[in-house]
Amino acid sequence: MDDLEQAQESLSKALDRARAGEDKELAGQVRDGGERFVRLVQASLRLTRTHALDNHAFDDPVGQLETTIQSLYTLLGALHIVAVEDQIYLNDVRIRLDEQAEGAPSLGMDLRRHGVGGVSFHQPLQEAGWRAFIGALATAPASSQPRLALQARINAAGLATVELFGVFRFHVAGEEGAALPRAASAIASQAVGVLESSCENLSMNRLPNPLPVRRLVAEMLKAGSDAPVEEIPGASAYSTHTWRVTQLSVLLGKSLGLSEADLQDLGVSAMFHDVGYAAREGGGDGEAGFAPPFERHSAAGARLILKQRGFHEAKIRRALCCLEHHVDYNDERGRPSLLARIVRIAEDFDNMVRPGGMALSPALALRQMQAGSGTRYDPLLFQAFVNAMGAFPPGTRLELADGTRVMSAGFARSPETFGTPTAWAINADGSRGVWLDLAESAAVKRVVL
Repeated sequence: MDDLEQAQESLSKALDRARAGEDKELAGQVRDGGERFVRLVQASLRLTRTHALDNHAFDDPVGQLETTIQSLYTLLGALHIVAVEDQIYLNDVRIRLDEQAEGAPSLGMDLRRHGVGGVSFHQPLQEAGWRAFIGALATAPASSQPRLALQARINAAGLATVELFGVFRFHVAGEEGAALPRAASAIASQAVGVLESSCENLSMNRLPNPLPVRRLVAEMLKAGSDAPVEEIPGASAYSTHTWRVTQLSVLLGKSLGLSEADLQDLGVSAMFHDVGYAAREGGGDGEAGFAPPFERHSAAGARLILKQRGFHEAKIRRALCCLEHHVDYNDERGRPSLLARIVRIAEDFDNMVRPGGMALSPALALRQMQAGSGTRYDPLLFQAFVNAMGAFPPGTRLELADGTRVMSAGFARSPETFGTPTAWAINADGSRGVWLDLAESAAVKRVVL
């Protein structure tokens, strides 16, 4: 049995266990342990106001912290604490704290004053490590770049396995008072940092943390902008490709009428689809090793995702998507999962049109992909993708009836605007001009090849 078959069998068993309800029991243990953790950290922070860190008053709370985190680490592996507004999450599980009780939302406040929204513990800390962490968190925040300053203090204390994240806000369906949506370009720029940080952590054999990725996808959905981001300042080709595949995957998911929760799972799966390249093969004796080749990166990515302990549907969907996103629709071993079939279409399209790929026009890319409908691609999904792209997919160069040259920049917004996308005017020198809605402009005369 090869790696691919073993991973498939492992995923099948994991899914069976998740459906059997083991995840609910695990979530209960996580919530209980997470609540203890929050209260112990807050109790320790209060003690720093009146006692030095080497005082015996810290012995009991620090000892309990060490025991609590060790128990959680045995269940989950790496621990990711995230404070979002007045909510606290531990590895995707919301910690249900009494908001009236002392220490509940105040952990988020203590983190935010340092510009921190989350903390990852890639290894359990011992007693001395906890004293150092509490001491660093209790210090006054730096006036400039407080999160980087706090990370530097933590690193100087020898706590290299503790990683800090910035402050995030995301919308939860039905909640009031959500932040206004940001521009798609700003979300894309933040995505670059999250993607590169995730890959770096995985290449260092740290466990995956899907929370920052899920928050970005939720914010992208909230912003509601389907316009593709053509360039992201400072982004690598990998990050730009990954973000575009995520946008295209979510676009197709929306056209299928997937729920917001399913769209978030799809977006996170798309963000992780090529994460196998962060794995390292060979190496040893201090050598870093090398990324797996194309034919092994899918299985390598699934293995990385499965390092996140516990069984829940979102994790299984991510792993299956990573494992199967290059499997053909009519593969004799069975049909890939829905998310994998969606990402396959989105990734192949981006590889055909991006400058570092085949650099085809969008129309020619779709024409070539059409030949694989029913074999490489799910025919119904591919048709839905074509419909969502519109008559002139983003990047298509057009000449209007009045002679204006434009470049399509948006997807089909409705059946009525299928042939009239938004677009950028192209100036005589080739630079980008004004933004146009072709539904309100001159008719399209021809496609400029």
